[in-house]
Amino acid sequence: MLETQKVDLLLQGLSILKGKSFSDIRGTAAIFFEESLKSIFKNVEIETFDLRLILSENNIGVVRGIHFGANELNQTKVIQCVEGKFKDYIFDFRPNSKTFLKFNEIMLDSNKPTTVVISPGLGHAFQSLENNSKMLYLINGKYDSGKEITINSLGNEINIDWTYKPILSENDRLAPSLSSIFSAGILSQFVNREV
Repeated sequence: MLETQKVDLLLQGLSILKGKSFSDIRGTAAIFFEESLKSIFKNVEIETFDLRLILSENNIGVVRGIHFGANELNQTKVIQCVEGKFKDYIFDFRPNSKTFLKFNEIMLDSNKPTTVVISPGLGHAFQSLENNSKMLYLINGKYDSGKEITINSLGNEINIDWTYKPILSENDRLAPSLSSIFSAGILSQFVNREV
């Protein structure tokens, strides 16, 4: 039986599950995690929730995010790099948290099976470090653009030293800065999460 290694990180509510891979003459099989849905989606009624499974393919330098869901979505993201490499960033936007406005940077490599579990109230962004890098997401809840928020990942207050010149979607490039989100009071409408 595979034992999943949980790695404690700076941000409360963020888990990294280290998997294992097995190779033989046929190729390689990777086990990213073996957990019950209830242990991953802790604050969700398992019997009544929807899941989305999303695969994004990314060229080198592509940045997606910073994205997170409104409080009522109670959204947990489970992510895995299934091909290539990424620098993954998780941001704490929970005002009552000891790590409010701090972030973790995690290297994800398809050759090292790793699952990242991102709890509600944490924002997410990543940069692709290779062409054709693929990220797999498992997210609870149906997509609702009115309940999703995007913060500009290039703003000075975010202060990320990107490995490559960032390539962003129009939506991510035109997203408001963190200071604009604060001054408009938007963050408090989206995140009011006890830690």
